[in-house]
Amino acid sequence: DLGDFKGDVNKSLGELATRMEAGFGRMETRFGRMEMSMEKNYRELKTCMGKNYGELKADIKPLIWQVRILLGGASLVCVIYYS
Repeated sequence: DLGDFKGDVNKSLGELATRMEAGFGRMETRFGRMEMSMEKNYRELKTCMGKNYGELKADIKPLIWQVRILLGGASLVCVIYYS
């Protein structure tokens, strides 16, 4: 009978729509989690890079002074030698 067929089709379409909605909900949830994870990883990477830059900068400062003293001494030797 046509009425039963329409009812079955409507029921099937309703079930399909419910499943699709649930599937999209799960996809949105997963996408949200992935987005949060990416933001967390980015913050951690940025923090780590900042820390490494700070440590590198701290390591280079004494080296700069050593090079300046070495160049100053070499310049003094050249001035004395060629005077």
